Amino acid sequence: MFTAVASALAHGYAHLIARRGDQTVHGVRAAARLLLSEWPLVLATVPTLALLLGAAWGWWPSRAIEDVAFAVNVGLLFAWGLLAARAGGRTWGSSLKIGTADALLGLAVVVANAVIK
Repeated sequence: MFTAVASALAHGYAHLIARRGDQTVHGVRAAARLLLSEWPLVLATVPTLALLLGAAWGWWPSRAIEDVAFAVNVGLLFAWGLLAARAGGRTWGSSLKIGTADALLGLAVVVANAVIK
């Protein structure tokens, strides 16, 4: 959760720095609003956090919780991609392709991270 909050703040700060060149005055309120607009990044970590905390508290066996969290997150990437595409007016076929592409991109990030480590 700390990493997600730090990432959200860094992303919001990068947007703030990028907007400095547009010659407008943003002020503290605009900066705070911009930083708070990164809440979806933090919210996206909640399902994984709930699974890991549940395993730590003994709600279910923690032996394979990483695999369960991985599967849940890939499923969520698919579902969010599908729902976002449908909300954007895409057809079901197109939305299924977009959801699948989102899930595959998530898998590619995991593989890239494993190769880097």
